[in-house]
Amino acid sequence: MVQRTSAALGVAVLTAMLTSTQAQTMAGRAALVPYGTVPPAVGPPGTPQLLGLYGWYQQTNLQVYVVALNDVFLVTAAVSVLGVLGALLLRSGARAAGGGGAPPPAEPAPSNVSIPSPRPAPEAGPLGEDRPATVGAAARPHARRRR
Repeated sequence: MVQRTSAALGVAVLTAMLTSTQAQTMAGRAALVPYGTVPPAVGPPGTPQLLGLYGWYQQTNLQVYVVALNDVFLVTAAVSVLGVLGALLLRSGARAAGGGGAPPPAEPAPSNVSIPSPRPAPEAGPLGEDRPATVGAAARPHARRRR
């Protein structure tokens, strides 16, 4: 449960970082465009300039996304490197034979509790000797027949 929670929080943090980086980078790129800049001409003469703006915006948005995703990958790589370094610092291997640690715990003594047998004893005779086995309609004495 802890693993799933931490993974969900990690995804949420990285998504928030991606979104804020995209917004900041797009604002920075938009500030670099001077006022009154004419968009590039797209298509034959008479095509509205709005299509040129759309292409410009699409290219800028794509570049901004790549920059933001690059930043997310850099942060993920740095966290992964820190995790690997932390894992290398963990102790590994078996304990030495004369390690001076506590002796292993002894096995508990067997208990004197009798375990009941799942089958009756042979002296009890065949199973169900005291009442006959009934099957089907004979098992239900009050069953009515439908016509």
